[in-house]
Amino acid sequence: MKINRIIAIAVNEYDNVELNKIENAKRDVSEIISVLNEKYIFEDVEFLFDKTDTTRKSIFNKLNLIFTNALEDENILLIYAGHGEYNDVLKTSYWQPSDCDPQDISTWINIGEIMAFINASQAFHIAIISDSCFSGAIFENPNRGGGVQAFEKRKSRLALTSGGVEMVSDGAKGHNSPFAENLIKHLSENGQATLPFSVLSNNLIISFNLDRVQTPMFGALNNVGHEGGSFIFKLKGLETEKHENTNDYLKLRLGNLFIKVADEHRSLISKITLINKEKHELVRIQKYEQAMKLRDEEKRIEDLIHDSTPSYINQMFLKVEVSKRQTEIIKK
Repeated sequence: MKINRIIAIAVNEYDNVELNKIENAKRDVSEIISVLNEKYIFEDVEFLFDKTDTTRKSIFNKLNLIFTNALEDENILLIYAGHGEYNDVLKTSYWQPSDCDPQDISTWINIGEIMAFINASQAFHIAIISDSCFSGAIFENPNRGGGVQAFEKRKSRLALTSGGVEMVSDGAKGHNSPFAENLIKHLSENGQATLPFSVLSNNLIISFNLDRVQTPMFGALNNVGHEGGSFIFKLKGLETEKHENTNDYLKLRLGNLFIKVADEHRSLISKITLINKEKHELVRIQKYEQAMKLRDEEKRIEDLIHDSTPSYINQMFLKVEVSKRQTEIIKK
C-alpha cells in the first residue's frame, strides 16, 4: 500500500513591501489541506507558511530532502501558493520565496530546480498544484487523460496550475483566490471513491469562470519520469480491510456466526426434509426396515452437505472485504 504525502507551501509574508500585498495564500492552502485531510487518505501533511520557513534556502532544502529521500511506495502532492514570475529571455517561470528581491532573479526559485528534484525522486506519483502567476510555463505540452487502473499502475509527474504564462488573481482580502475557491469546491463535492488528478484538473478547467482573465492549465511534466499514470485522490472510509479471522468478521457483520446456506445445498436440504417426513411416517406404522433405508439415504445427503461446506465457506470468505466505514457502522 502506498503512502500519500502532502507538502504545502504558502508564501503570505514577504520582506519586500510591494510583494507583501498578497492577501490569501495561507488561507487558500490551509483550506485546501483541510478538505484533503478530512475527506481523503493522506498519511502525512507538512505545511510551510511562516516567513522563516518560506525563504529560498528553507524551501530549497525542504524540497530537496523530501523528493530525493522519497521511496517508491510514496505518492507526493506538492501545493504552492504565492508570487510567481516569468523570464521571457530564459523562457522559464519562478516561485518567489519570502526573502526574495523582485529585482534579483538569483533570489527566486527556478521551476527547473524543482523539476530536478522530481526527476531524482523515487516517489511513484508526484503531483503539483500551483496557484501563482506564470505557473503555466511549467508545461511543455498540456496533456489530459483518464482511466483509474491504468493511472495507478504507471508512474506520474503531473501539475495543475492556476493559469498559463499570465498574471492570476489572488482574490479579495478575506476570500479565496478564484482558483483555490474552485479547487476546494470540486474536492469538497466529489463523490467518486477514486478521483484521478487528471479528472479533477479537467473538471476544474471546464467549470472555471469564462469571465476570468486567467485560464488554469493541467498537464504532464515531461522528461522527469512521467509514464502516463496519475495521482489518485481516495475518499476516506472506503479503503478495504481483509479480515484474517472470518468469525470476527461475521460477528461484526451479522452480530452472530450465522452463515448463509449455499444455493446448491438448498435442494439437498429439501430432499432431507421430505425423506425425514417419510421416514417418521414409516416408523409410526412400524415399517422399520424401510425406514432404515431412508435413514441411510438421509445420512448420505447429510454427509455430502457436510463434506462440501468447508469448501463453500472458504470460497465465500476469500472475497470478504469490509470497508473501515462499514466496520464502524456495523459496530454501532
